[in-house]
Amino acid sequence: MLSAIGAVSNSDADTVSVVDITNNAITATIAVGDTPYRMAMTPSGDTLYVTHGIGELSVIDTANNAVLTITGFVHTAAVAVRPDGARAYVSSYTNGTISVVDTATNTITQTFGGFDVPTAIAFGTGTANTTYPFAGFFAPVRNPPALNIRVPGRPVLARFSIVGYHGLGVLAAGSPTSQRVDCATLTPIGSPAPWSTTR
Repeated sequence: MLSAIGAVSNSDADTVSVVDITNNAITATIAVGDTPYRMAMTPSGDTLYVTHGIGELSVIDTANNAVLTITGFVHTAAVAVRPDGARAYVSSYTNGTISVVDTATNTITQTFGGFDVPTAIAFGTGTANTTYPFAGFFAPVRNPPALNIRVPGRPVLARFSIVGYHGLGVLAAGSPTSQRVDCATLTPIGSPAPWSTTR
């Protein structure tokens, strides 16, 4: 799980301050180039995007504070990360365009226009489903392709992790589920059954 962090852009100093929001202490100061402006972080907290009026986008890896610079914009202003974390949207306000950045590769995949000095971008979560990367099970459950064999009727404590911290209540109704299989062929038997969330 990532630490609880925040960030503040220091436009005159050309830096970004990283803040531990559990105690509001500055933990790092990162040089990012001329006039850092608006910022957005991926839901996982892994990556911070920072716009600059000069037309660049700084990409900060929050694990080690390394900075990557993406060019190809015109006077960047707003930046927002989609709720699923897959894309960042960056506005170039002087030519009225929005550029889409793939957060996995940090490359511009699309630029579209029709806007009049776009200076802010927002997303709503609505009712869309968000998929989080599965990081695996904890003992005593072994991860695939291992076969877990247990005594029928005895409960098994199954704990697992998804990448990053996403708060409570991230599981869809009726999930997670387990599936009985034939031990010899791994052929499913019956229908998946929801886990019990009580001990």
